Amino acid sequence: MINDRPHKNLTVWKRSLELVKLIYALTSTYPRGEEYGFKAQLRRAAISAPPNLTVGLSRQTSKDNLHVINIADTSLSEIDTQLEISVMLSYIDETRFSEVQQLLIPVEQLVGGLRRSIRKQ
Repeated sequence: MINDRPHKNLTVWKRSLELVKLIYALTSTYPRGEEYGFKAQLRRAAISAPPNLTVGLSRQTSKDNLHVINIADTSLSEIDTQLEISVMLSYIDETRFSEVQQLLIPVEQLVGGLRRSIRKQ
């Protein structure tokens, strides 16, 4: 891939893609009955963050940027809650939960930093 777009150089965008890959690997072990339910919902939340970050960085106004960045942040919060539910339903154990959290939390922090940076503009 050619990094001809500014968002592709940002750590937050790269890490959000890593999170997508991890969520897909994690959910591949979910029960077959969750294929179109919970599993799909968790995957949708994961794949929505990177495009929203991209769009949020390409808008013309700070207000528009913040709106879309907030949508990405909401998706990350959704992932967090769905992971808690995954543990509760015994779809994943605490070790796998912690593994994802070690990537999710820094991505959330990076999105928060991006939001603060946009607000200062």
